[in-house]
Amino acid sequence: MGNSLGNERPSSIENPRRMFTTDSDIKLAARHLRRSRQIQAIAILAGVPLVLIVWVILSRVLDLDVIFTARAAMLTAVPFVIIGIFSPLLLRYPKEVRWRGYIVQWFCLALFFNIVWQMPPVVLRSVFEGAEQTQGNLPYYIFWWGYHSSDLDYGEMTRFWVLAEVSWWVVSILVVTALVQLWRGREAQAFALLGVCGALQIYNVGFFIGYGGIVQDFNNIATDSMMAPILYWVFNLLWGIAGGTASILSFVCLSRIHNRQSEGGVH
Repeated sequence: MGNSLGNERPSSIENPRRMFTTDSDIKLAARHLRRSRQIQAIAILAGVPLVLIVWVILSRVLDLDVIFTARAAMLTAVPFVIIGIFSPLLLRYPKEVRWRGYIVQWFCLALFFNIVWQMPPVVLRSVFEGAEQTQGNLPYYIFWWGYHSSDLDYGEMTRFWVLAEVSWWVVSILVVTALVQLWRGREAQAFALLGVCGALQIYNVGFFIGYGGIVQDFNNIATDSMMAPILYWVFNLLWGIAGGTASILSFVCLSRIHNRQSEGGVH
C-alpha cells in the first residue's frame, strides 16, 4: 500500500476524488505507513512472541500452571497489541495522514489476527479439542489458551462461537474488497466500504457481548481466576474501540473527499 501511494501518476495527483492531492502529501503518507509498520512489526511480530516465549520458559522453570501461564502471557502482551494497533494515530504527522494510516493499518491488522488467531481453532478444531493442557503442549497453544480458557464459548467451541467467527470472516471479505479499491485509487468507494466494515466489527463485538450477557448471563466467562474476566473485557472492548475508531475516521475521510469534490467543481 505504501509503494502505491508513492507511485501515483501525475495525472491523478490533482484529482479531488482523492484524499491527498499533492506529491508532498502522497510521499508523507507513504513515509507514515512505513514508520507505523516498523513500530507494529516490533510490537506485534517481535514483542508479542517474545512475551509468550518468556512465559513458557518461566512456566517450565517455576512449574507454573499452564492455564495461569497462558492468561498471564496474554495480559502481558496486551500493551504491545495496543501499541501496534494505535501507533499510526500517535506518530507526529498531519492528522489526515495519521487518519488514513490508522484506517489502512487497522484493517490489515484485523485480517492478520483473523488468519493467525481466529481461523486456526475453527479450521483445525479437532486438533485444538484434542490438545491436553500440559507443559509439553504449552509452547504450541499458549497463544490461544489464555483467552480460550477465559471465554468459555471459545474454550468449548460452541455453535454460537462458530457463528460469531464466520460472521467476522464475512466482514474480512468486505475489508479485502475495500483495500483493493483503495489500492486502485477509488478512495471514495473504499472509505465508504471501510466505514461500513468498521461498523460491522462493532456490531460483531456488541452481538457477542450481548449474547453473553442476555442469553447466558455472562456465565460464558470463567470464574476460576480474576484474569478471566479481565481478558474477556479487555480484548472485546479493544476490538470494538479499534473498529469503531476506524469506522468513524473512514467516514470523516470520505467527507473530506466529498468536500474537495465540491470545492473543485466535480459532480
